[in-house]
This record gives sequence, C-alpha cells and structure tokens, in this order.
Amino acid sequence: MVQQEQMTRQKGTLVAIGAAIGGALLVALSVFLQTTVDDEAQNAVGVFITLAVGLIVLGLAAVIFSGLRHGKSAQGAQMLTVCWVALALIGLILTVVGVLNAQLPWIAFAIAPLLVVAGLVKDIGRVRRIGEP
Repeated sequence: MVQQEQMTRQKGTLVAIGAAIGGALLVALSVFLQTTVDDEAQNAVGVFITLAVGLIVLGLAAVIFSGLRHGKSAQGAQMLTVCWVALALIGLILTVVGVLNAQLPWIAFAIAPLLVVAGLVKDIGRVRRIGEP
C-alpha cells in the first residue's frame, strides 16, 4: 500500500514537471514570437494564444506541485497564491507588450490571455479565503 502511494506521488511529480516544462516552453515561444524580426501581423495571434495556453499549463503545474508538497494545508494555499500572482503578472505584462507591438485587427486575440489572467485573479481570491484559518 505504501509502495502504491509512493508510485502515485512519483507519477504526479513527473506530470507536474512535464506540465511546468511545457508551460514554460509555450510562454518562451510567445516571447520569441514577440521579439522576432519578422513583422507579420498574424504573429500576434500566435503570441496571444501560446501565452494563454502556457499560463494555463503553468497554473495547473503549480496546483499539482503544491498539492503534492503541502496537500490542503494553509502553507500549500499560500504557495499556490504566490505562484498564481506571479503568473498573472507575467501574463499581464506580456499581453500589454504584445498589444503594443500588434496591429489593430489582431489585437482582439489579446482577450485570450486576459481571460486567463482574470481567471487566475478570481481563483487567487478563492484560494486565499480557503487558506485562512
């Protein structure tokens, strides 16, 4: 029984590491598309969509890591809140930079990462209320 629990924890750790790497790569791809010399207007779509998906995957990786490490404790809720605040700030900054570099019809796709940031902020409040004694 203990061995099965340990295997489950190891599998969860592998999933969390894979999700963190995948999310970081997606955010890095978004930054790369923002900084390329290619001034195609359609690149803004790739910037915003990969940023939104990367933020979601990184947020899920943070949930998995905090759950494996701290469970449902107040310390886990605090760690999760800090991670989500950092992700929301990164998402907001990269979205603003993308909007400043994009052309008008493609700016509409900036709604995707902004919705993810809004969801993170909403969940931050929810986790803070749960984590309070």
